[in-house]
Amino acid sequence: MARTKSERRLMGIMVVMGIGVGLFTLYKQVGQQWLTLQEDIGEQKVKIDTLLSVKSKAVEITAKFDAMEKELKLEGNDSQQNLLIRQEISFILDEVGLKDKYNSVQYKEPQKEDDFKIISISISQIQCTPDQLGQLLYRLEKKSNVMEVEVCRIDNLMNDVGQLSYQMASNKAALLPVNGLLSVDLQISRLVEYRPGEAPKRRTKS
Repeated sequence: MARTKSERRLMGIMVVMGIGVGLFTLYKQVGQQWLTLQEDIGEQKVKIDTLLSVKSKAVEITAKFDAMEKELKLEGNDSQQNLLIRQEISFILDEVGLKDKYNSVQYKEPQKEDDFKIISISISQIQCTPDQLGQLLYRLEKKSNVMEVEVCRIDNLMNDVGQLSYQMASNKAALLPVNGLLSVDLQISRLVEYRPGEAPKRRTKS
């Protein structure tokens, strides 16, 4: 049946509209799938980053544990272990420029815990600058896995006019370096692993 010009125009408009609706529906479906895919990719990336972070922390923790385990072990009897600790501390003091710039190093009777014994070391009258003290504390606490500074007493050796006090200069002239501004007393605790058979018997809970 012959169609009028108006009918053919209307039919064409309807066809174009149908194609447009179909394309819009297809675009909407594809777009939604694309967004979902992007979200999935984002979630997977977050999971991967989390796993990598956990792996990195695990490696760091393992390395720190191995280093700590190595530091905890000291060979020999108590006297030999004290000598090794003395050498260890002397090396740290030397590192920051404080070789022979302290009065004495003393040890207390080890405190025996369930898993480790704690050796307390006192270093008296360390003559140093504030910068040297900062470096010393950093090396004792941050670079060591088994040492902790328990007490740090600081005396200023300079008087109000910026000179060494007469009493300190006269009594400790042999110990005072030219740039010694502070006198510091430190008490350090150091963990040590028990020798075989040395650990105390664990207390049973009543």
